[in-house]
Amino acid sequence: QFMSVLVDSSMMNFSAARVIRMMRLIRLLRMARLVRGIGQLRILIISIVSSMRSLTWTCLLLTLMVYTFSIYVTQTVTDRRGSMLKDNPSYIILDQYYGSLGSTMLSLFMAVTGGVDWAVLCDPLMTTISPLMGILFAMYVAF
Repeated sequence: QFMSVLVDSSMMNFSAARVIRMMRLIRLLRMARLVRGIGQLRILIISIVSSMRSLTWTCLLLTLMVYTFSIYVTQTVTDRRGSMLKDNPSYIILDQYYGSLGSTMLSLFMAVTGGVDWAVLCDPLMTTISPLMGILFAMYVAF
């Protein structure tokens, strides 16, 4: 009698396993049918992934351009700040936006992306250093 109970329970387990396998198979077929229906989404995702290489090079080029211009602006501002008093309002504004290479890069990036208005960043350069800095700044933003 013990063997018959053991055989019956093992047969029940096999039946339950078959039902679970069938349910998984049905669910998998549903997913395959759903994926076939959204082929346009798959094409869009493949296109985005394919363009990541170009996006990476574009970001690198933008970073190099910001870095190069930031070196020039930071050096020019540092030279001019050396002859100013530290309590001068122009000194404080120049130090805030152009006091270090990192703050200059951030300021120039914000100028290009719309984080800070151009006039806020350009006016201290034009009034304190030279009006030509305004033209140079406008050329940087334009390109």
